[in-house]
Amino acid sequence: MAKVTAGGIRFHVQRLPAHRSSASADHLADSPTVVFVHGLGFDNMSSFYFTLANPAARAGANVILYDLRGHGDTERPTTDYSVDALVRDLTALLDALGVTEPVHLVGNSFGGTIALAMAITHPARVASLLLIEALTEAGIVAEDWEETMARAFAQGVQLRKSLANWGTIYGRKLRRIQAAFEALTNDTTLVADLQALPGFRSADLRSVTCPVVTIYGGDSEIIHHAHRLRELLPNCDLTIVPNCGHFLILEAPSAVRELLLRWLSLNAQPYVVLADHALVR
Repeated sequence: MAKVTAGGIRFHVQRLPAHRSSASADHLADSPTVVFVHGLGFDNMSSFYFTLANPAARAGANVILYDLRGHGDTERPTTDYSVDALVRDLTALLDALGVTEPVHLVGNSFGGTIALAMAITHPARVASLLLIEALTEAGIVAEDWEETMARAFAQGVQLRKSLANWGTIYGRKLRRIQAAFEALTNDTTLVADLQALPGFRSADLRSVTCPVVTIYGGDSEIIHHAHRLRELLPNCDLTIVPNCGHFLILEAPSAVRELLLRWLSLNAQPYVVLADHALVR
């Protein structure tokens, strides 16, 4: 565990260096930097740690994970949870870590919103995007925050009950997550800031010219966001996983991991998107 102060906030950060067994020393010097951005509410960097981050490092990427402000083990300020503020956090964190090269961003749910905003406002700092169930506007989250999050929490718990590590220890972890969520909801301006957020303008999305790979569940409540991104992003590849909802990292981990590894291998060198599911070097 590491604490990094950036923009006046102490962030919980984990770095996973590229595995030396995955590439030659010369190749490791040019290893891509992949930054994972988690979603809001109950989420934190742990949702990526074993599912995607370690496979990315084994594939030869330098990985950065961090808890968003107010989440996980990062400091919880009482104000400023707008997308602009969260993007400023990300740029300040990269500066504090000495990362100057364009990074590859993986964003889950609202983390995808942050990644998109980063690509719109700081295009020179973003090499490519992998968006997992990304939101193109915050209204669906903020409209009825507690009900939406309660439903998401219940679904997440049911999915996790099938995991081998479910038990007393995980039950205690769930109680800590619940307490942290209540503090985030009741003691900060997060909900009000979300309600004030405008959606991405079509012109903003059209300005994102870096390669974008998106993945959504076929039964997701936000599947319309997938079609909007495919329509507006100039260089977008869309994968839809049948019979899955919003929690793809839990519901279809192998599909997401396979897409991540393909995305990494193709972003190691220039490529073009010919059609959906057709990425060619």
